[in-house]
Amino acid sequence: MSIMIRVSKEGPYGNQGCPEFKDLTAVTGHVMSDNSGKITDFRIRSLDPPTTDYVKVGTFKTPECHKGSTELQIWFTGTDGEKTCYDSDFGKNYHFPVICK
Repeated sequence: MSIMIRVSKEGPYGNQGCPEFKDLTAVTGHVMSDNSGKITDFRIRSLDPPTTDYVKVGTFKTPECHKGSTELQIWFTGTDGEKTCYDSDFGKNYHFPVICK
């Protein structure tokens, strides 16, 4: 599965105090089948550095279904080596439906 994200520090939903989002900002995606606790990390990279550093893309292998799960949970962390910021829908994670067989 592939994913594309756009990050913004502005507005009421931005990560205030987080580092400026640049190509050097290390962004990691995290994916989990429902609430399995088995988290798979995947790297996110700039789409077209340095022209569009604020658009990042990544690819991950869909994790195995956990006990009849009906969703995937995804969240992100970004760091400049000093401070880590989270994009997790305010700690709820992003949920996507899946069909497990």
